[in-house]
Amino acid sequence: MAATKENKEETKELTLTSSQRFLSMVEREYMAFSNSDTNFDAKHKKLATHLFVRIDHDIKDAQADGKDVTWKNIDLKKLAVDSYHVISVGLDGFIPNHVSAIPFYNNKKQKYDILLLPGYVGEDYYKKKYSADPIKTIIYELVYDTDEFTVIKKDINNAIESYIFKITKPFKRGNVIGGFGYIVYEDPSLNRVITVDKDDFDKVAKSNPFWSKHRTAMEFKTLVHRVTGKIMLDPDIVNASVEALDSADKIGLYGEIAEDKTLDAKNEIRTNANTETMDFDPETGEVHDGEIQGNSDESELEMQEDDGSGPGF
Repeated sequence: MAATKENKEETKELTLTSSQRFLSMVEREYMAFSNSDTNFDAKHKKLATHLFVRIDHDIKDAQADGKDVTWKNIDLKKLAVDSYHVISVGLDGFIPNHVSAIPFYNNKKQKYDILLLPGYVGEDYYKKKYSADPIKTIIYELVYDTDEFTVIKKDINNAIESYIFKITKPFKRGNVIGGFGYIVYEDPSLNRVITVDKDDFDKVAKSNPFWSKHRTAMEFKTLVHRVTGKIMLDPDIVNASVEALDSADKIGLYGEIAEDKTLDAKNEIRTNANTETMDFDPETGEVHDGEIQGNSDESELEMQEDDGSGPGF
């Protein structure tokens, strides 16, 4: 009997690696969801491969922590659509803190959902990318009680909003009393200083137990979140993927929980989301990662041959 077209396609897909099957699933499910062509190019396919490795890595971490999550008990259709959004915006699973895959058990579905949560580096990346006004860079700094910090507001005497920041005791700066971000636009007349005070940090810390162990690093991440949240996005280029990431970003990590999440899910996300810590010196406040930009270092998440342990879709 001659092989049918469906049988040929099935045989072809079975020969693909797990990462290739993941890409096929993302394209197929999103086209069914949106009734449109995804038009994945080579860059998107590379990002899909990186995201697959990131998700598989984070699933294995969750298993090591005692969770019974596997590729077989995940809502794959939802994951496929969410993955498309992450890929189309340009977040890269190989760049530290671009995106995290957080498994949590959904009591309503009786299976696991994977929350693809933008990290602080990823948030900085896509908010600048989709800004209504082109941004050159954003400077982020925590302010300690021995520092000298002054905001210079735009007024009749100052054409550009700016600041003065002096570190008076670089090796013994004391305690964090706040932070600021300076958004540098291509049009300098739009430059803004965004401040976050200690009370704001304390408020977030109460809702997230991870803060007790990594207080300074979490203050820095919260600062990035607060500053990028002030960026006005361009309505002409913002799409469903950006809106989806903004929605995910409001779940859990900063205590802003969506109403449709169960209590168990809330606690898991609050505890585990985005917990890749920075190499941070609590005495000097220095972030050894340098500027928030990252690089595609594949040493941590090496591509593996398909050993059958990946998703069976």
